[in-house]
Amino acid sequence: MVSFFSYSHYFSSVIHRNTSHDKLYFLFVLTVTAMMITACCGVGSYFVRSALQNLILSCALQAFNAASFSTLMSVLIELFPASLRGLAMTILMNMSYVGSIAGNLVFGLLLDISCAIPVFLSAGVIAGCSLLCFFLPNTKNVQMSG
Repeated sequence: MVSFFSYSHYFSSVIHRNTSHDKLYFLFVLTVTAMMITACCGVGSYFVRSALQNLILSCALQAFNAASFSTLMSVLIELFPASLRGLAMTILMNMSYVGSIAGNLVFGLLLDISCAIPVFLSAGVIAGCSLLCFFLPNTKNVQMSG
């Protein structure tokens, strides 16, 4: 699974270096697909019956989650003008850290209530984020200035 993350990061960086709008569309499709597969793996992890199934789904969830994050970073870099890219990425990473800390705290509290709630809530958030990707602005033929 580590090699899957390495390959997805390599492909997203190669596509990012050779940017055209068709390649940006490919990155968008790759991001949405990886996020939806991550959500499906998250839901499927609730229904596993053996340790091997749990291992396979956990590895797939982590691999597709990493792939969607690295490709989403490449897409977001293209959305902002050059003068704002550093600031945009800094804000994104800081919000990721805050979300990680808050998610760990809330996940534990919800796990005390029921095991199903945090599993389905996490999968629903990821699926919702993949659907929100359809509302990203189209920057094709738009002069980006900052």
